[in-house]
Amino acid sequence: MKRNPYFITLVILLVLVTIFSFFQHRLIREQKQQLTWYQDKNDYTFLYLLEDTPSLVSLAGLLEKLSKVDERDEKAFWDLLSHAKNMNQAWEHRLYKLIHLSDDNSQPLKTEYGINHQIMTSALQQDLWLLAFRADTRNVLYVMGYQFKDKASTNLDSKTRETLKGISEQLLLMDQSIHEYQQLAGGRWGDVHFQEEFKRRFLQDMRPYLETIKDLSENYQTHISTNQGNH
Repeated sequence: MKRNPYFITLVILLVLVTIFSFFQHRLIREQKQQLTWYQDKNDYTFLYLLEDTPSLVSLAGLLEKLSKVDERDEKAFWDLLSHAKNMNQAWEHRLYKLIHLSDDNSQPLKTEYGINHQIMTSALQQDLWLLAFRADTRNVLYVMGYQFKDKASTNLDSKTRETLKGISEQLLLMDQSIHEYQQLAGGRWGDVHFQEEFKRRFLQDMRPYLETIKDLSENYQTHISTNQGNH
């Protein structure tokens, strides 16, 4: 019996479509599995860095000492300033990493969020990254160092001392909040819903401290610029 060539062609096409569909579904499953593994790895890295985050008490203490330094003791001023810069740099790097790892995996990835080639998964994450940049205490410390670089005296005015004291207080409050999250994280890690809510709340709770530090920093820089313009 002679076979219909169209029937043979149809059978071949169906076989090819079935094979293609099989491998396509397998690829999709593998990609989803890889994404899940990546998200798990991301979450555990966030947890590790959070638990390993050193206390901010030392940095806050340095800033408070700097706010009270005797204007006649220039060596103490420059030593404290240098130490504070180094300690603050380590803290800021840790903060950026924590924010970057605070992915929100509860919603489909939106690629419109991102800063300096760093992919963000939510507007909240992106906002906190920008806020952390503006709240970086380095801005105050470097302006302060530049202000007294070529001066014979390190006479800190009341605004400078108030700014350092204010930032120190916010760092201590932030340290308490971070410690609470470190304590909370240990018991229920592995619960996906808990993890997403945990990271979201962490970002939200860091916001008020960073906003206050940002305001203190920007007000201080405005103060310095105004005074320099009047001289």
